[in-house]
Amino acid sequence: MKKMIFLFMCLFIISGNLYAGGVIGVEKVDTSPTATANIGKIFIKRGIEEYGDDYKLMIHSDTENGDNNFIDSIQLHQIEAYGDMLHSADEKKFGASSIQFINGDYLSISDSNDWDICGNNSDSCTIDFWFYHTGFEDVECYVSQQEDKRNRWWLINRYGLGLVFRFKSNGKLMIDTDFGGSISNNKWHHMALIIKGNGSIKHIGVFLNGKQVTYASTSFIDRVEGDLCIGKIGDDGYAAFKGYIDEFRVINSNPFNASPNADKTDSITVPISEYTPTPGNLQLFYMDDEGNEYKVKLEKQ
Repeated sequence: MKKMIFLFMCLFIISGNLYAGGVIGVEKVDTSPTATANIGKIFIKRGIEEYGDDYKLMIHSDTENGDNNFIDSIQLHQIEAYGDMLHSADEKKFGASSIQFINGDYLSISDSNDWDICGNNSDSCTIDFWFYHTGFEDVECYVSQQEDKRNRWWLINRYGLGLVFRFKSNGKLMIDTDFGGSISNNKWHHMALIIKGNGSIKHIGVFLNGKQVTYASTSFIDRVEGDLCIGKIGDDGYAAFKGYIDEFRVINSNPFNASPNADKTDSITVPISEYTPTPGNLQLFYMDDEGNEYKVKLEKQ
């Protein structure tokens, strides 16, 4: 799409520098123009689409069936796949595929402050995703971070009891939301672990298909130094998940405006589409005759 946008300018000289003024037409384009020898070009287009600064990890799994490359759409982290991890078109919530977990497979992402979900009592944090069980084991883990067996946190389903989030520090269980929720086999569910800080304590809840099913509150603060694992607890093979996961997100905020409470009466609106970046703002660019592109900054003189 092309559109002419007019800029009102005036022409004058200050200290030997030429400043333009009057009216010039600037072309709005969807893509950058091609370079022309000896001619510079000024044009307007949208900047790069971006996720918010509070996004820390976003795995869409919107790719070809059988692909085994896993990409963080935020481009903050490198994702390593272990076992027979792949993208599968057999089951997917949104897009072309989802992440398939078969035989103890898991994804691992190096230790980062982005995984410090209990690092203070002021910030809020949300981990949410869609998941699909192809069977049930006694314990299956969706996501965890483990330094060692005495220092780790994990979000699991225990067959017959439900979902629970726990945090262990120096061998002592410091956070335990207790169990809640009931999961059906061969069906997509949405889950959100939401930690809401208020400055003095954290309110923690697990939400299943929009409804709060567990709760804990604590002033406990700690961090785990270890890789983030999706699909099992740590890298020791315990509590491997079997099924599919789609739209896995870690965000350092409370996008659902949740208020986890002891009565477990809170609810959130379940997303109905995949998460998408925010379109970039319209920006003024200059391209020289060699195709080098620059953002133009307008300053009042």
